[in-house]
Amino acid sequence: MLAEDMARLYADPLGFVRYIFDWGEGDLAGWDGPDAWQAEYLAVLGEARRVAARWRRRRSKRCGRSGASIRRASAMTGRPWRSGAGAC
Repeated sequence: MLAEDMARLYADPLGFVRYIFDWGEGDLAGWDGPDAWQAEYLAVLGEARRVAARWRRRRSKRCGRSGASIRRASAMTGRPWRSGAGAC
């Protein structure tokens, strides 16, 4: 259960803070969550993390092919292969 919750909250820092702390109990009595500025910061941080994750997934799909297969294909076509010539 904990591992599943942590996986779900990986890119959600605000959700993580709300989940992990015992708001309203003990030292946090009287607090129902982070301050407004903290919640805003954590929400922005989470969105940046999600955007970065989407970018990495798209890039790995586009550029994840092995350079060896590109060289092999260029050898069959007779066209020279240049390192760093791709869009990645």
